[in-house]
Amino acid sequence: MKKLYITALLASLTLIGGCSDDDDEVIVPPEPPLAVADIDSASVILLELGSFDGPSGELGFTLSDDKGVRLTGASAYSIHYLGMPDEPSRKPKSWQRWHAISSFHCPADNSAPCTGILDAVDDKGNYRFTADGLDWDSLATPDAVGIYKVAIQIHGALASNQVELMTAN
Repeated sequence: MKKLYITALLASLTLIGGCSDDDDEVIVPPEPPLAVADIDSASVILLELGSFDGPSGELGFTLSDDKGVRLTGASAYSIHYLGMPDEPSRKPKSWQRWHAISSFHCPADNSAPCTGILDAVDDKGNYRFTADGLDWDSLATPDAVGIYKVAIQIHGALASNQVELMTAN
């Protein structure tokens, strides 16, 4: 009888020892593919500003719809820059040039030439805008601009994003 218990004990220890936990490899499930669609098919356009360099006016942003689908094919836009001094002067004569406004447009119907350059960074709805010709010193008192803001509106065939005034970091 003792031999039977010892045999059963050895068999169970062999089974437990044989199922060791020495697999250090962690299996990470692959990310699902990112859903993308053409901007002209979107009924809602959402813009997420990723970067804004105030002095140069360069922007980085992502476009998506209300379901999180990234939007590609953007080409029509209205972008407005506003520059202000950190602290406005109290002298009345300086009020004439205390702020600067510069606008860039690209109509969807190509009725006018585009100002500025809108580039798709990739095919996942990420974009970069370069404000060619943005010169803060010619628009306001030289070296006076210290606060930079931008309003961006991207147009599709069915919708445009809601305009918000965003400040550079």
